[in-house]
Amino acid sequence: MKLDFYRAFEEKYRGPRECIKLRLQVYRQFIEPIKTLYSDLKAVDLGCGRGEWLEVLGEAGFYPHGVDVDDGMLADCEMLGLSYVKEDAIKHLKSLPDESQVIVSGIHIVEHLPFNALQALVVEALRVLKPCGLLILETPNPENIVVGTTNFYLDPTHERPIPPELLIFLTDYYGFARSKILRLNEAPKLSNSDQVQLYDVITGASPDYAVIAQKNGNDADLKAFDTPFGLEFGLTMGMLAQRHDKSISQRIDFTEKILTMLSENSDRIEILHQKNTETQVALTKAEQQALHLAEQLGEKNQLLMDFEARAQEAEAGANKLQTDLDAVHAANHRHWQLAEAREQQIQAIYQSYSWRITAPLRWTASALDGLIPGAMKAHTTTLILHAARYVIARPRLRNAALALLDRFPDVKSRLSFIPFGDAAAHVPIAIDLAQLTPRARQIYADLKAAIEHRQKENR
Repeated sequence: MKLDFYRAFEEKYRGPRECIKLRLQVYRQFIEPIKTLYSDLKAVDLGCGRGEWLEVLGEAGFYPHGVDVDDGMLADCEMLGLSYVKEDAIKHLKSLPDESQVIVSGIHIVEHLPFNALQALVVEALRVLKPCGLLILETPNPENIVVGTTNFYLDPTHERPIPPELLIFLTDYYGFARSKILRLNEAPKLSNSDQVQLYDVITGASPDYAVIAQKNGNDADLKAFDTPFGLEFGLTMGMLAQRHDKSISQRIDFTEKILTMLSENSDRIEILHQKNTETQVALTKAEQQALHLAEQLGEKNQLLMDFEARAQEAEAGANKLQTDLDAVHAANHRHWQLAEAREQQIQAIYQSYSWRITAPLRWTASALDGLIPGAMKAHTTTLILHAARYVIARPRLRNAALALLDRFPDVKSRLSFIPFGDAAAHVPIAIDLAQLTPRARQIYADLKAAIEHRQKENR
C-alpha cells in the first residue's frame, strides 16, 4: 500500500485531528483517578496512528509511548515530537515488563487484527498493567446497521467487525476485574430525544464503542473508579427502537384522542348547528322586530317633527303675545300717566277758588242725600233751589259755579232744574218745614240765617 494512502484515507473518513482529540476526552474521567495511585504514569498506545490519543494522554500528565507500523501515520508523531516506535503492536507489548504500564490502549486497532492476535493482546495487556491499570480498546460498532454492513468495509485493512459482547467477553474471560462498554459518537440530537424516526433506528446507534477493562487491585483503590464505571454511555439500536415504538404509541394515543375529540366535537358541532339554526331564526325574528320598531320610530320621529313645528309656532305665538303684552303695558303706562294728569287737574280744582265757593252747595247736597228719606226728595230740590238763588244772585259766584259745572257735565245735567238766569234770584221757594226731618230743619234754618246775614252785609 502506498505510503500516504492510509493517512489520506484517515483524513477523509476518520476526521480531522482536533475532532478526534475532542472525541477522546470521554476517557479522561476513567484515567484521572490513576494519577492518585502512581507517580510513574507510563502508558502504551498500540496502533497510535497520527498520535491524537498520545497528545491527550500527555496533556493529562501521563508519559505515553506510541506503536505503529505505518510510516505515513507516524510522520505526524514525528512532527509533533511524540514518543513512538515503528513496530508490530503485539510484539512490542510482549517486550514490556510485567506491571510496567498504567494504561494499555488501542484506538481502532482490534478490527485490524486476526482474532488470535486480539486474544494475545488482551492477555499481554493484563500482564503489563499495574494493579488497577486500564485497558482501553475502541472499535467500530456493528450494532449500528450502516456501520456493520457498509462503513466498516470502507477501510480495506479491516479484518472483521467485533461485536461489543465478544470484546467484553474476552476481557472478562482473561481475568480483568471489571469491564464496561462505552457506546460513543452518536448524533447529539438523538441523545435525549423521544421523537425517534425509523431512519434513526437504522442509522442512529452509536457508530463506535469501547471496552474499558480494569485490572484487579486494592479494593480501596478500585473504589476511586466506581463513578465512571457506573455511568451509561451511548445508544443501541434496541434503545432507539424502544423510543421509536414509544413515539409511535404516543402518536397512536394522540391520534385516538384526536379522533375521540373529533367524535365528541362532531356531536358538539351538531348541537352547535342546531343552536345556530335556532339563533338564525331568533335573529330573523329580531330583525323583523327591529324593522317594526324602526317603522314605529319613524312614525314617532314624524310626530316629534310635527310637535317641534307646533312648538315653533307656539313659540312664535308666545313671542307675539309678549309683544302685545309689552304694548298693553305701554298703553297702561300711558293711561296711568293720563290718570295722574287728571288727578293733578282734580287736585287743582279742589284747590281752586270756585271749588271752595261751591262747598256749601256740595255739603248741602251730601247732607240732604243722607238725611232726607225717599218721601222727601222733593223738599231736597227746594233746598237746592234756595241755595242756588243765593249763588245766582251774586254774579261772580254764579259765573264761577257755571264754569265749574261745565267741567262736570254729569253734575250739570242733574242740576238742570235750576234756572241760572237773572230771574232765578226772584223765584219764590215754598218749603213745608213740617215735612222735614229734624236734621233737615236744622240745616234749613242754618242756610236761611247765613243768607240773611250775607244780605245784611251787602247792604
